[in-house]
Amino acid sequence: MRKIAFLLASAAACSPYRPSQTPLTPVRSAAGALGSEFIDTGTGGMWIDSVGGIRLDATGTIRAPGAGRPIVGLTPEQITAMTASNVFAHVAMSDSVEIALSEWGLPRITNGLVADFARRMIDEHSGHRGIVAMMAATNGVTPARAVGDTADVFAATRAMARVAKQASGDDFDREFIGAQVMLHRHMVRDLRLAQASATGVTRLLIDQTLPAVEQHLTAAVQLWRERGGVQP
Repeated sequence: MRKIAFLLASAAACSPYRPSQTPLTPVRSAAGALGSEFIDTGTGGMWIDSVGGIRLDATGTIRAPGAGRPIVGLTPEQITAMTASNVFAHVAMSDSVEIALSEWGLPRITNGLVADFARRMIDEHSGHRGIVAMMAATNGVTPARAVGDTADVFAATRAMARVAKQASGDDFDREFIGAQVMLHRHMVRDLRLAQASATGVTRLLIDQTLPAVEQHLTAAVQLWRERGGVQP
């Protein structure tokens, strides 16, 4: 938890978002199925924080409450305009968030398959973060986060807060995997947006990273459904 808290502290200073003070009621499926507390049936998205009104829409964009549902973090236009330094920093930060989330959740996970997934995230994102650093150093890229690039840390921290409310057991495992689904769906969105305008070593990084993130997302969705999660 301290790793995520540290990442959040570094991001909070440049984040324009402030949580809503108006609680929102999460929409449950008609059958009240397990995991339906994550689902925003009105938009085809998933709640990150149904009380604060933070959700991931069907495109993988994180949105805050309010008129027009403002985007939390970078807009599509800002992502496509990111420099090589921005993209490298963004990918490395996503790796760090995944490592921290998985290390935090692993001691409380009871299901063997979910625990294996958490270990896989720690191992593969740690390895990938090292590759990102090596590619940056080799190609003279100095990673630097774009102004406002706070969504990954923000979403992970909110997701961890809701997961932490669950006692160890099936509920915790399901909420943990639900958080993984959301974070990977958001990263797929960011990488696909950045891919269109990227060139050179930046395009190479994205082309190598995106298939792995998509594989992680597929595996997380399967575990989410097996644990009783409802996928929009």
